[in-house]
Amino acid sequence: DLKAARKSFILAVFGNLCINTVLVLVGLAILYENLKGNTQVDLSQEKKADMIFPRYMVEFLPPGLAGAVLTAVLAAAMSTISSGFNSLATVLAMERKQTNNPSSRVSFATGVTLLAGLLSTLLAYGIDVLVQDRNIVEMMPRSFNCFTAPLGGMFIIGIFIPWIRAVAMVPATLIAFVSAILISYGKELLGLEKNLSFTLVMPASLFIMIITAIVLDFILPGPRKDTAGLTWFSMNQRPNLHPSLISDFQEKNAHG
Repeated sequence: DLKAARKSFILAVFGNLCINTVLVLVGLAILYENLKGNTQVDLSQEKKADMIFPRYMVEFLPPGLAGAVLTAVLAAAMSTISSGFNSLATVLAMERKQTNNPSSRVSFATGVTLLAGLLSTLLAYGIDVLVQDRNIVEMMPRSFNCFTAPLGGMFIIGIFIPWIRAVAMVPATLIAFVSAILISYGKELLGLEKNLSFTLVMPASLFIMIITAIVLDFILPGPRKDTAGLTWFSMNQRPNLHPSLISDFQEKNAHG
């Protein structure tokens, strides 16, 4: 439903705008409180900027409200993590070969959830040990952008560069993922003097992925598949798919 998708996107943008506005106001309030009396705040014991907001909750919020805010933050974090694990388990359980035993699917989904939780916990501890002098605001884009560019690159290439085949896409995605990790943690992994800006992780790895996919597509042999109706340049053509996968889109176009 295109109309519902647009409405959802607008609501998401509006919500993010409200959240970012509140965070900016909180930061300005803390800055004003610290500077209005020309006092110097020693953050030597707080190497991470992550401690500023908890400090604000403890020192400036009234009793009761601080606990409520902390509870809301922890609940939101746990809800986000659990929904991500459940979505991953659901997708993998549905994509694997179906069986007639429902308990088998439940066991598989449970195992995926537990494994994803364990790996995420180990990854979080590893990143915290690897880079102890940075804050979560910087580490978030450095970490999740390592996955964003390769995943987004597959869609961009598939839609706008339709002649790229899977035989070139798969290694290009892996190379982009490794490149993103090296760009994010070049100082720790490669011994560089300093890391590149975290804002370069996604565009740089995406550029590497696109160039690599184009080059490998010319080098590696293999047949080409019919992508009519599946890309930006062939959207008006009928896809060569099973009729059950075409849904109502073709019917609307036929009557339009």
